[in-house]
This record gives sequence, structure tokens and C-alpha cells, in this order.
Amino acid sequence: MITKEEDDMKLFKLLFLLIMMAIMAGCSLGSYSDNGGSTAPVDNTTVDVTELISVNAPSSVSRSIAVNIPISSVDITIGREDGSEIFARKTGISYREGTLLSTVRPPVKTWVTVDVTGYDSMGSVNSYGSKTLEITTGDINLDITSDIIMNLYPYQIDMEYIPMVSFTGVNRPAAVPQNDFVAVTVSGSVSHWPEDRVTGETVPAVDLYFSADVNGTTYNLASTTLNYTDRDPADGVVKFADFPLQIPGDAAPEAGITIWAELTPGGKIAAPPFAVPQMSAVTGLTAIPDPIGKKIDLAWTNPEAVWFEGVEVRYTSDTSSGVLYSASGTGFSHMDLDNGKEYTYTVLPYITYTNGEGNEAVYYGPASSASAAPVDRTAPDAPGFSASIDNSTGIVSLSWSTPAAPDFSAIMVYRDSTTLPMSGNSAWDTLLLNGTYSYRIEAYDLSGNYCTVYRNLTYTDSTAPNVPTGLTASVNSSGTVSLSWTNPGNGDFSYVSVYRNSTWIKNTSGTSHTESLPAGGTYTYTIYAYDLNGNRSASYISGSVTWTIAKSAVYLRSIGGNPWGRTDNETALDRVFGSGNWETAYFETVNLSNYLIPGTVIVIDGSDSGAIELNTFLSDHNNSNLTALQNWVYGGGKLFLNSAPNEGGNINFGFGGVTMYYPNYVGAVGAVNTGHSIFNGPYATSTSFTGSSFAHGYVSGGGITSLLTGDGLTVLAEKTWGSGRVIFGSMTMPGFHSPQTEAQNLRANIFDYLTR
Repeated sequence: MITKEEDDMKLFKLLFLLIMMAIMAGCSLGSYSDNGGSTAPVDNTTVDVTELISVNAPSSVSRSIAVNIPISSVDITIGREDGSEIFARKTGISYREGTLLSTVRPPVKTWVTVDVTGYDSMGSVNSYGSKTLEITTGDINLDITSDIIMNLYPYQIDMEYIPMVSFTGVNRPAAVPQNDFVAVTVSGSVSHWPEDRVTGETVPAVDLYFSADVNGTTYNLASTTLNYTDRDPADGVVKFADFPLQIPGDAAPEAGITIWAELTPGGKIAAPPFAVPQMSAVTGLTAIPDPIGKKIDLAWTNPEAVWFEGVEVRYTSDTSSGVLYSASGTGFSHMDLDNGKEYTYTVLPYITYTNGEGNEAVYYGPASSASAAPVDRTAPDAPGFSASIDNSTGIVSLSWSTPAAPDFSAIMVYRDSTTLPMSGNSAWDTLLLNGTYSYRIEAYDLSGNYCTVYRNLTYTDSTAPNVPTGLTASVNSSGTVSLSWTNPGNGDFSYVSVYRNSTWIKNTSGTSHTESLPAGGTYTYTIYAYDLNGNRSASYISGSVTWTIAKSAVYLRSIGGNPWGRTDNETALDRVFGSGNWETAYFETVNLSNYLIPGTVIVIDGSDSGAIELNTFLSDHNNSNLTALQNWVYGGGKLFLNSAPNEGGNINFGFGGVTMYYPNYVGAVGAVNTGHSIFNGPYATSTSFTGSSFAHGYVSGGGITSLLTGDGLTVLAEKTWGSGRVIFGSMTMPGFHSPQTEAQNLRANIFDYLTR
């Protein structure tokens, strides 16, 4: 099979052979020099280039040229529609008139240009004409015919195939360093290897030159020699790959650059033009302190460009600087930094290239910068912390060692939420209440970070406070006692308890107490000091102050005599107030105002045949006596109001609606509240009793508190009225009750209770 290249080669061989034959037929052979060495005359008649024959298009086309002067060459170019050449220039052609050049089978839509060029006697080149014909398809038959050629100077013209150069790739440069060179590499191939016309031998080597146009300025870049023996047997071409070129960089930024190649002999083709981009900066640069401190995280976006190779990250601070990173990544973490110190970062994109001196160099693009200061999130080391307590005094001692961190700032010491005073590396505290206490020490750095160390201490106070001192007591004529003392100086002192005759009276943190005494008697006051933890003073004042104070009591009954003739009330009064320390008065004759004084206990009993007289006494003058009694009790008076009638009916006891209902006989009774004082001394008694009739009626109404009940009825009750107290009853005499002794003691306990 004959290839296209073989067919083309045959065409040009035949073409030049015919030309040579035509020349030799018209004149003798000689030599010709194009440097002006020949002086032979030349006919400068204008060349007539005429299309002579046009046949059987589109299958074949013939062209002929008529030339009537001597010529030195015929240039024939055949190309494609897109302007690329199929054949390059053929020089040094000799021919005869009417010689058939050859038949060409071009691809669809080709063009043919025939140029005739001659030399004058001085070697100057003249173009004698040009003819271009576009051929759509088919064969091209090129014939050259001519008139008689006269005065032609014969010379030898070698026939050659013109090699073709094609680019298969251009490695375009990255950004252009100023005043230096842009490194460019090209790759491609050379085909249509030239042959000698006479011998038919292939030219062993051709010279390949590269040039560039940069903004209208031409630069000769490099050259190389290609050898025929290096042809690829598969496609008959010699390939060149990654051939390095150097373009001056001072004209290169954003320039339109065209690279082309030329071969000697003949041939030229250009690579596609391109523009060299400027280097651009990275975008989105951020410098963010890491939350844990001592670190800054950098991030950025690299330029999206073919030239990009990598970035260099640099930093500066007030004490240091340097290069941190050089690679093509998009982030970097700067570690082990000084918290609070500002760091400035610069990120520069770069490329490496070979400069005009043949040395590798680095070119940096525009810089991007960001600054940040690490945020200190690291607490200083924990200080050594010790704590102890003296349980006898409640004093806590704290001490610590200072952390060695360079940014250490301060120590704070707390008990729970209370800040403790400090001196140097120690602090103290004084505890008052027993319990477990949490102490903590906080070590701070300059950024406010802190670490905390805890110590728990348990305080157990078993030491009693000191004894109160200087107790004094006095009583005035109305029975008011005044006490005063000095409290102990213990830091955990809480209060003093005041007792009268071993009975607790009050707790107070003050240094005095005043009270109204019951009717006459002997009273001993004792005071105890307590601390906050309930420890009571181990020694206390007892019996050092004793006062005998006359108690005051009056017994009111009917002038007709004691109920049932019994003296049970009198006996109880003697036991409580002492014989001679109380007096008797009568419903019918009493001036009640004489006895309504503070500290007096009034006992009223209207039982048996004195019931009507009692009712009359209470309701006298529109209940004036009852009203007076109510007002007196309200002011602090103590009253026993009892009636077990054998006459009359219900009696209004007053005090907010209390009534004694008669007759209602009750035999057995029991205590409602066995803890009440009347059942617990000072005389031993019982909490249940019986009698032929323990009571002749019952009391009810007015919000009373029941003390003794029987058959569901209240026979003894109590009511607080203002500052005073009144006990209501419907009981018969204790002599009718069983157990007898306990019944008598119960009546005495009731009277004693009213003295308190």
C-alpha cells in the first residue's frame, strides 16, 4: 500500500525532474551563485503565470504555467481549508515547457498556490507571479508549459521534501517573576523528512529553531538538531518532548505570547498563543486561637491556577519570627505559643523555576496576612495545700505553696462561699458550729484561669462554755423579780437558760430577766450558759441567790360556810401558799377591787349550798364582778372558778361564753392530757378518779381546753385569757374522791399551777 507521504514524495521528485529536463534542453549546464557572483544578463520580462489547463474537476485538476523568462525557482504550496500546510516550499526547481509536474491527491477542500521566483544578475530575488486555486476534491494535475525560454542561466537545483513541524503540547508557565525568565517547555514532532533530489538519499539531520513573539518583540529562544534515524517507524516522525525554552520575564506578565518553530531547510509553524498570568494571593486566610490555649490554627484557600505549586507560611511576634510551613496544603497549627502574645502570619504562594542563569529559584506571589493572640485556657499547676483544726478552740489553720507557672497571678482561699483573710502563704478561720467544712484554694494566672484544691475538715466541739458570772436578784413589793448577770466571753457562746426552782423559765442571749412571782414562797434561780453546739457550762450557779417572797391568795365562798362543811380548799391553800399567807372573803360582802392586784391568786368555789350566792355574785350589777374578774385575768391574774351546785341551775362563768351546766352528775373521770402540769407536781397525784359524784355538772363553751372528763362531759377545763389564766370546774370536794390522797394533791397542784 502506497502512503500519502510516499505519493507526495513521488510528486515532488517528478516535478523537479521535469523542470531540470526543460532547463537542460534549452541551455547548457553551468553554475549559479546567489551572492551576486554571476554577471550574465537576465531578461527581466514579466513572468506570465497563466492557468493553461483545467480538466475533469473535481476528480482531477491540471494547472500549467507559461513562463517566458529564465527563473531560478518555482514555489508550490498545497494546504487545507483551515490554513495549515500540506506541503512546504520547494526551492531550486528546474523545468521545461510543458513538463507534467505530478498529480496530487489532496484531502477535501484544499488549495494550491504556485509562486514563480527568479533572480537577477545581482542575485536579487524577484517574484514573477503567483496563482492560487482552491480545489474542492479529486486529483490536482500540475502541468508547466511555456514559450521558448531564452537566455536562461543554467544552475543545479536540488530537489527536497520540506519537513513539517507540529506542536503536541506547550507547558505554559506559571506567574512570571519580574526581570527574569519564564520557563516554558514544548513538545511536538517533525514529519516529511527531506531527501536529496539526485541521489534520493534521506537528509540525515535538520536544524530546528524556536522563537517567540512577546507583545510584538521576537526572541530567538533555542535550537536543536533532529536526526532521521530517530524517526518512529510507526508514523515516520521524529518527536521532541519537554524541550525547555526561556522567555524573558520582564515583558511577560499578562502578555500575549506566541511560540513558533522553524526548520532548515524550510518550514515554520506556530503554537497556539497564550497569556502568562500574574500570581494571585491565597484567599480566606484565618488565624483562630484554639480554645485550649497555646495554639493558633491557620486556614486558607489556595489559588485555583495551573501554576500553583505551594505556599510558604511565615510568622512574626515581638520576640521571634520564622518560616513555619512550605507545602501545598490549606492549613497549619502553630503550637506551644505564649498565651496573650500577638502573632502575625503571612502566607505567600510560590513557584520554583530555572532563572536566566540556569539556577533554580523561587518566586513568591502576593502576601496575605492575619494576626491572633492565643487564648489562655490552661490553669496553673495546683498549689500544695494543707489544713488543720484545733477542736478545743475551733481555729482552722491553712497554708499553701505558690505555683511555679510564669503567668501565676494570685491565690484566693474560701470556706464554702466565704472569702478568708490571708497573710503571705497562710490563712485562718474560726469555726463555731460542729460539722464538716469544705475549704478550697484557687490559684489564678494572668488570664483568669484557675485551679482549685479542696480540703474537708470536721469540727467537733465538746468544750463547754465558761460559767456566767455576777448573778444578782431583787424583788419589789409587787412580787416582781429582777435578775442580772454577765455572759461568758467564749466565741461560740449562744444563750443562757434561766430556771426557777429547777423549772425552765426562758432562754436569752441577754444579761437580764424580769418576771412577776406567784404568791409568797421561796424561789431559787439558776442560770446555765450554752454554746452554739449545745454544750452547757460544766459548772453553774445554783442556790447562790435565794429569795423568800410572800405569796398572795384569796379564797372567795359564801358567808354561809364551806361547801358540805369541808375544808379541803383551805388545806390546799396552806400547802401552796403557807398558812397565814392567804385570806378568805365572801360573795355577799367582798370588795373585789381590793384583791385584783398583780401576783394574787383568787380561788372561788360556789359548790353545794353556795351556788345561788355565786351566781348572784357574778351577775351583780349587770355582771360587774364578772367583768372586773375578766379584766384582771386579762392583765395577768390567775383564777380558779368552781361550782358543784346542790341548788339553783346553770351559771354563766363568762370569759367568752363559758357556762357551768347543772344538774349533770359524773362519777368517774380521767385526765385528757396526762402531761399537763397539774398531773405532774409538785405533789404526786393520779390521772383518773372516781366518786359518789365527782362532779354535779359540766363546763362548756368559750374555746376552753378540757383537763378532766367523764361520761363525755368536761368537769375541769382551762383557758388562757389575755396574759392571765383561769381554770373552770364543776367538781365536788376532794374528800369525796378516790384515791383520796391523790385527789387532795390534785387540788393543791391546781393552786400551785396558778402561781406560775
